[in-house]
Amino acid sequence: MTSTTPRRPGGRTARNTRAIYDALFAELVERGHAGLSLERVATRAGVHKSTLYRRWPTSDALLAAALAEHPRNDWTPERNGDLERDLIGVGQAVLDGFDDPVVGPISRACLAAALDSPAAAEALSAFLADQHRRAAVVVTDAIDRGELPAGTDPVAVIERLVAPLYYRRLITGKPVTEAGLADAARVAIRLARD
Repeated sequence: MTSTTPRRPGGRTARNTRAIYDALFAELVERGHAGLSLERVATRAGVHKSTLYRRWPTSDALLAAALAEHPRNDWTPERNGDLERDLIGVGQAVLDGFDDPVVGPISRACLAAALDSPAAAEALSAFLADQHRRAAVVVTDAIDRGELPAGTDPVAVIERLVAPLYYRRLITGKPVTEAGLADAARVAIRLARD
């Protein structure tokens, strides 16, 4: 016998999943990767721990799922039709994420977790690869316009742009000025043209 009742999109399961991911990130920020516990995540999310263990046997599996379904996964960069301006926009989006009072601490906690756990590093790498692939559309546009040579690797251009931003903000803790962001964009473009 089959049910004719349609499934409710986003029903209780979706609400519970969102609550679990939010609880995971809150625990990660507060306790770090070493302090993560599925039991504490379940308590914080208001769900039974068996709900977590059925879907995610470890905290790293839960972290990988949370990063795979992160709200920024629907992000797309602004496209202005000028490569330098577009790259500056991508870089500014990265910096805005670091400065965001919610996303910033989560980003730093995920980076710290990646240093502690190969599984967390793999999950973060997949998340960043997706973000870089999304951002790379501005480079593909520039190739199509003839601003960059055919055969340019769009993701490599994005990686060259964001690497100094990550270094300055996350390693040295220093701010990135507008001039510094513009320099990073120009260097990424110059390297792509060489």
